[in-house]
Amino acid sequence: MNYEAKEVAKFIVNYANSKGKFVNNTMVNIILYYLQGFSYICYNEPLFQDDFEAWAYGPRIPEVYTLFSMFGLEKIRPYNEVWDLFFYKKVENINYREGFSERIADFLEINVTNLLQYTSQELVASTQKKGTAWEKIYEDGRKNVIPKSVMKNYFISTMKGEQKKCLKSGMTTQIKKIWKKLKKLWRLSIG
Repeated sequence: MNYEAKEVAKFIVNYANSKGKFVNNTMVNIILYYLQGFSYICYNEPLFQDDFEAWAYGPRIPEVYTLFSMFGLEKIRPYNEVWDLFFYKKVENINYREGFSERIADFLEINVTNLLQYTSQELVASTQKKGTAWEKIYEDGRKNVIPKSVMKNYFISTMKGEQKKCLKSGMTTQIKKIWKKLKKLWRLSIG
């Protein structure tokens, strides 16, 4: 796939805002991390080529983090162009699916909807569990790159057997099953 993390981040922000959901910089970066992992499970390839770094509060893509850093932990507003963010331009009626194939837009919607059920703190905690790709790479005070191979191996091994099913039987049904497994794995009491 040939998307950039910034494009997918824009989808996340605009989709969240269209649904009246809160999303901040931490959440965007961790949602990107999970979308990348689910792309390995469902499509056997990365959604985008940008690298994640293992930061203290979970995985980050530096360019995406910098883009939204002016918001701190506050909600990120919807936008069409990056300049809309800097000039506080109010934008409405954004087509967040624009620029994505129907298949990928559906994939993003399903997963972002599920991920937006979690708070920023819950998402951070989910990435820091023992054995995660972040946990294997993280060193205090360093921002080590999380190799794509480590991410791919982690997600595929965590969801044993789901990759073949996802590729064979159709994404939507399989993603729902993946989400059930993830909720048990994370031991979070969300819907």
